[in-house]
Amino acid sequence: MKKAGKLVIGGLLIFTLLTGFMPVKEATAAFCLTNKLGSQTLTETNFCQAIRGEQAKEVQTLLDKLVYPVGSIDGICGSRTRWCLSLFQRDVKLPITGVPDEATVNKLREIVEKMYGSIKPAPTPAPEPTPEPTPVPEPTPEPTPVPTPEPTPAPVKGLTADEQKMIDLVNKERQAAGLKPLIVDMDLVKTARMKSQDMIDNNYFAHNSPTYGSPFDLMKSQGITYRYAGENLAGAPTVERAHTGLMNSSGHRANILNPNYTHIGIGIVDGGPYGKMFTQHFVGR
Repeated sequence: MKKAGKLVIGGLLIFTLLTGFMPVKEATAAFCLTNKLGSQTLTETNFCQAIRGEQAKEVQTLLDKLVYPVGSIDGICGSRTRWCLSLFQRDVKLPITGVPDEATVNKLREIVEKMYGSIKPAPTPAPEPTPEPTPVPEPTPEPTPVPTPEPTPAPVKGLTADEQKMIDLVNKERQAAGLKPLIVDMDLVKTARMKSQDMIDNNYFAHNSPTYGSPFDLMKSQGITYRYAGENLAGAPTVERAHTGLMNSSGHRANILNPNYTHIGIGIVDGGPYGKMFTQHFVGR
C-alpha cells in the first residue's frame, strides 16, 4: 500500500525515500515523509496540473535514482512526481514549488552524478556490416572452470554483534552478485554510529542532519576521503528486518551492490520509534 503521511522503509544517499510501507510495528524506515514541508502544508491537489515530455522523464529518472517514490517513469510529471519534487526541494533547501525549475534539475543532476558518476548514456555505435562467416571445424568445448569465490572477511574487532551481522548479510549479497566483499573501515563505523545516535537524539529521520549536515559533510569532518560515497538509513526492531527492507527497495539494493564501493561502516544504535536505528556508510576509493 502507498500512502502519503508518515511512511517508512530503508534510506539511501542517494537521497533515499520510500517505495512502499508497512505498519510501524513492522517498519523498515527510510526518510520520515510527512504532509508538512517546512511551514507549507502540501496535498496532492496542489499539483494537479501535469507537465509532460522528455524533461518529465529525466526528472522522474533522477528522482527514482535518489529513491523518491515517483512510481512509473512515464514522462507524465503529474501530482505524484511533483510531490516528490517538493520533498527533494525541502531536503536540499530549495524553494518548495513542486516544479522542475532549472535550479532543482541541476541539483538533482549534481547529486546523482556524485553518487553514480556520469548519467549521460553512452552513444550507440553504428552497426558494422556482418561478414559472411567462414566455416570452421567445431571445436571440442573446454570444461567451464568453476570460479573461486571471494573469501568472506573475518569478523572485525570493535563491531557490535548486530553490526557484524549486518556486515555479513551485506557481503553475502555482494558475493551472490559476483562482487567483492566490502572492507570494514572503522572511521566509517564511527560516522555511521554518530548519524544513528544523532537521529535518535534529535528525533528526525533524514539524510541531512541538523548537527552534521549531509553525509558527505559528516565524512569529511572526520577526515574520510573517497571517490564515491553513499548512505543507507533504516529503522527496524532487528537486523534481519532492516536488511530485508533495504534489499526489497531497488535504490537501497543498488547501493549495497554498487561495484564502485570498496569500504563500509555500519552504526546500529538502540532507540528511536522503530527499536533500532541503522546507518550504512559506503565509500569507493
